[in-house]
Amino acid sequence: MKIVHVCRTPVAGAMEALSSAIRDYTEHDSRAINSGGKVNNLDFPSDVHWCATEIFPLLARADALVLHQNVDHTVAPIRDFLDGDRKKICAGFFHAHPDACDKTLAECGFPHFVVAQYQALLWPRGIPVRNVVRFDRADWPKRTRADDKLWIGYSPTFRQTQKDQKPGSSVWHHSKGYDVTMPVLEAIDKKYGGRVEVMIFEGIRYDSCIDGKAQCDILIDEVVTGSYHRSTLEGLALGVPTVAHLSPEVHGVLLRAAGANDVPVVHATIETLAERLSWLVEMDEFKRRRLGNQGRDWMMRHWHPRDIAQSFCAELSGMPNYGDVLARGEVPREAECTTARK
Repeated sequence: MKIVHVCRTPVAGAMEALSSAIRDYTEHDSRAINSGGKVNNLDFPSDVHWCATEIFPLLARADALVLHQNVDHTVAPIRDFLDGDRKKICAGFFHAHPDACDKTLAECGFPHFVVAQYQALLWPRGIPVRNVVRFDRADWPKRTRADDKLWIGYSPTFRQTQKDQKPGSSVWHHSKGYDVTMPVLEAIDKKYGGRVEVMIFEGIRYDSCIDGKAQCDILIDEVVTGSYHRSTLEGLALGVPTVAHLSPEVHGVLLRAAGANDVPVVHATIETLAERLSWLVEMDEFKRRRLGNQGRDWMMRHWHPRDIAQSFCAELSGMPNYGDVLARGEVPREAECTTARK
């Protein structure tokens, strides 16, 4: 099966990571088309850049089109290739809150995937997919730092104010609470003097960000929304103790996707963040390293890119093709299924 993923944005590297894992671990071919570049202040890698000479041959030969985020089956040139070969499978893949996506595919009855994070609670018909992190690659970074300081790493993605956002909104979910987290980190820095170094990773390429995180002793994802992001998965995969706040609902999504009973993150809220960070800073180094290694082992058992790629392809290959979805009569006229069009 030839799979082509299509998106206008890098979706934080998630699409390219899944596509590359499919190539590495299955008999299927997979390519990812997007416009490349930045998500807020982090620059992510891309596979195939969106231009006619690059994408037309891929779209023509594809057996399955997976349309991510804000691309749907009615836009050019996707519509032309689907109408020209109705045996192609067409599926959606949503990485964000519904208010930040084009909901057309879901409204029109097409099968669709959703990342197994808080988003899975908001797309009730979506098939949860574990977000791929390529810790299995030879170039996955390792700790090389040898100084005596203790680094606490935080990658806020952007500095959007958390406290002024409506809880549950798209903007609220996307924030990592920079405005309320930084005062805690500044207090920890002051409390431990020169022993602790707070590292903020932003405005750099993704590979540089990951390498910086690998040098840390403690990482923070976010502790304000009850959700988790790729930062939690990256921290676990790097073997670094990782702090996050998981609501019971999101915790359930994660564990069901992983097939696990628990996940070795350090749970904290914004109110308990200072206490949890102090606990980690004062922890014996051997115990802190052991906690980090538990995260790495958990990712190997429950979140390996090989398993995610194989599971995704099994789901995709069993989906109805474009013509079959049309024949069901579930797809309304175009004017009735574009209410969310941006």
